[in-house]
Amino acid sequence: MPSQPIVRQSSIVVILNGAAGVARGAVSDTELRELFRSAGADAEIVRLPRGRNPTDIVRAASSGARVVVAAGGDGTVNAVVNATIGSSSVLGVLPLGTLNHFAKDAGIRWHYGRQSTSSWLDEPREWTSAR
Repeated sequence: MPSQPIVRQSSIVVILNGAAGVARGAVSDTELRELFRSAGADAEIVRLPRGRNPTDIVRAASSGARVVVAAGGDGTVNAVVNATIGSSSVLGVLPLGTLNHFAKDAGIRWHYGRQSTSSWLDEPREWTSAR
């Protein structure tokens, strides 16, 4: 039996840092929802407000989510990892920051507005984290 892509059978929460790199004023919640819908997945978008602890917000927003996507740069990825470490959630990364070191090191070569989402939704990878 062929395996199904992990995101097509799960709840997805996208943690969006609207102040990150290319996301700064350029990415709307509606656009992100449509991006996921075009790949056959529904996603809830949660924007990180300025001046609040992102880890606490991510922890509350992603409780019970099967997939938690960090949509931003390396700081956003860090906040999502710290909030979900030890949970059963799967980490997703949508590189919208300026440098995106984690995404580059992980081989994620996606660019907002230039590529179909389905190409990376079907490619889960296993990562080991340390605290």
